[in-house]
This record gives sequence, structure tokens and C-alpha cells, in this order.
Amino acid sequence: MMIRISAEPADARVVGTRPGRIVVDWPWNRSDPGSPHPWPGTVEFPVDPTAYAWRNTPWRVEPEPETLEVGGSCMIGIPPFVARVRSVIDYDPAFEYGILPRPELVVGAVDVAYEGDDEAGFTIYLGTEEPIEVESLT
Repeated sequence: MMIRISAEPADARVVGTRPGRIVVDWPWNRSDPGSPHPWPGTVEFPVDPTAYAWRNTPWRVEPEPETLEVGGSCMIGIPPFVARVRSVIDYDPAFEYGILPRPELVVGAVDVAYEGDDEAGFTIYLGTEEPIEVESLT
């Protein structure tokens, strides 16, 4: 199945850096206090668009991540692109992995530009506060 994925950008704050990565406060979702795996409220992104990890997230950071510093502002979003669905899991009850709201539908997909690479791909959690738009193309 082919899908088009997108998400309108939202403001975020850079809270840390690691070699080749930035860490941002995630503008959506909340930590689940009842979870044995509490989420810290942050997400890491590769700085270099040629880095392999770039293939494993649909999210993009603006401005260019290598220009950002701790305390700086950025935008997080998903520019529209086409992906191939590799898996769909419907959880009942909702999946517990440290965030609220707990997702009920989890989709594994890969950007069609990288679908020949078995290691490329990402997971999107539907039913959370992340404003992901998914359109079926097939």
C-alpha cells in the first residue's frame, strides 16, 4: 500500500546536542505517568541530511539542523512525501510506550526513495497528538 504523509510544522526548542544530532522538546504528546517507560518529552534528529539516520524519520527540522544551538527555536514538520507501508498494527487496548495519548494504530513505512534499503524506514503512531496526515494512494 502506498500513502502520502505530511504534518504541518510546529515550533520547537532545541534542548541539547550530541555528536551529529540535535535534541528538541517535542511539541506534541505528554509523558505517561503510569508507564514503566516514561518518555522524557524530547526527540533526537540527525544534523546531516546525508546521515543514514535521515532515512529513519519522516520528520524534518527547519532551519538546517547544523545551524541550531541549545536554546534556539526551530520548526518540526513532515513535508509531503510518498511512502510504502510495510506493516500496520492495530492495538486494543492502545499501545503503552510512555506517551499520552496512547496510540491505537502503528504504521511501519519507508520513503519510496529508500524502499530498496531493508534498513531504512520509520514508525508513525496514529491517534496521538502529532498532527500527521495520511492519505491512501492505493
